[in-house]
Amino acid sequence: MSERSVTRSLARALFAIVLLAVFCSLLSLLTLSASQRDAEALNMAGSLRMQSYRLAWDASAHPAALAADIASYQRSVQSPALLALRHAWVPDSVKARYRELLASWQSLQPELQTGDSRRFQQNVSLYVEQIDSFVLALQRWAELKMKLVVGACLLSFIAILLLAKAFCRMSGELEKQYLWLEQAVKEKTAHLRQANRRLKLLYQCSEILRGHDKAYSRALALAKEHENLSAVALSAPPRWQLSVGQEDTALAWHSLPLEQTIGGVLRWQASASEPQLMKGLASMLARSLQLDEAEEKVRHLLLMEERATIARELHDSLAQSLVYLRIQMTRLKRIVGKESAPAAIVSEVDAALAEANRQLRELLTTFRLSIEPADLATALAQVIAQLRPQTEAKIHLTGDAPPQHLNAHQQVHVLQIVREALLNAIRHAQASEIEVRVARPDEKLLQIEVNDNGQGFSQPGAKPGHYGLAIMQERAKSLDATLEIGQTEYGGTRVSLRFAAESK
Repeated sequence: MSERSVTRSLARALFAIVLLAVFCSLLSLLTLSASQRDAEALNMAGSLRMQSYRLAWDASAHPAALAADIASYQRSVQSPALLALRHAWVPDSVKARYRELLASWQSLQPELQTGDSRRFQQNVSLYVEQIDSFVLALQRWAELKMKLVVGACLLSFIAILLLAKAFCRMSGELEKQYLWLEQAVKEKTAHLRQANRRLKLLYQCSEILRGHDKAYSRALALAKEHENLSAVALSAPPRWQLSVGQEDTALAWHSLPLEQTIGGVLRWQASASEPQLMKGLASMLARSLQLDEAEEKVRHLLLMEERATIARELHDSLAQSLVYLRIQMTRLKRIVGKESAPAAIVSEVDAALAEANRQLRELLTTFRLSIEPADLATALAQVIAQLRPQTEAKIHLTGDAPPQHLNAHQQVHVLQIVREALLNAIRHAQASEIEVRVARPDEKLLQIEVNDNGQGFSQPGAKPGHYGLAIMQERAKSLDATLEIGQTEYGGTRVSLRFAAESK
């Protein structure tokens, strides 16, 4: 049996027949279209001989009719049938003869018009010979077109005969192909039934493993029953060690590693089993175990992120209030005096505040702050207004704040960084003036600076429970921003935040 597809051969043969038919039809149509005015061109070219002799006769015997005959000859030699010979498909020999004829006529015509006909009469024989050569070229061009049509038809007839023979040969191959296809259908049917069995088991196992409670034992039991296994076991230390069925010492254990799991193995005992099915089951179990591990990591990351968020927000809210109360309590202790009756109460309150502050700074999470939507200038003004009562220093908002709303993510982090920088300046810098300056280095970037004229800044080593600077850096990182802390030229502290603003 030929390995070549019979259907493809039939298609090729039919395509070839159609292509030949189209080719012959197009060639015939083109030839007929090009031959429409051949007879007219031949007649017109032949008439030029008679008209040439008439011009010679008129020049010597009837000068009065010469002008009319010259005009008639001019119309004939430049008739549409002859001008059509300038097309690209016309042979160069025909076009060359026509150009020579026109050139000769253009050299003889002025002499006839001026009455000097002697040269024309002397050269009329040569001119007629040029006309004869032109007529002969036209005749050969017409005969060539007919030969092309006949040749194309003959070629198509021979090709169709060869294709008919190929059809006869392929009819025999069709019978063989039918028998082969019938056998192939039987084999494919058997394979499809086996695949259906396999897919049914894998689908059922997938449904079992898709739930939140991964019923690996049920999946193994289903595989054991489906494949008539003696025992099947799943090992994925340290979490999973499962087995279903009774071990048969007479049977060997088969095993498949669970890909992308550390030490994971699927093992089973059976007198006969389908390797592809067990491989698919192992792959499904491996993916399920990976999803379990990924979900566990996600839950852990979410928990850590939530705890970090709560710790950050508590520092920016309750921790600041407790610090302020402790400062006020210190002032109160100085006023009350050590020996007065309220001094003990004040000391107890101060100790309680200190303990509350210590416990608060040990927390790892906080709630997200809710900030009213406003443009950047208004939002910064609100933050400054909230902090002015806590200090005697003058706080100024300067610069070119754009009249745009930041998105919620940026607004929360930007305002909290500014608020933390202002609080640090109020509490630690002993400044008399604090400036919040907004600038635009370019169209995409915003820069916010908090400058004070205080005693300067020297970043100490990290202290347990003190998260202010670390949280500022963390917020800047979440903004994909640049945060720089240093000294001003006058010795104070400068906190500079630069980020790409994104509108709501």
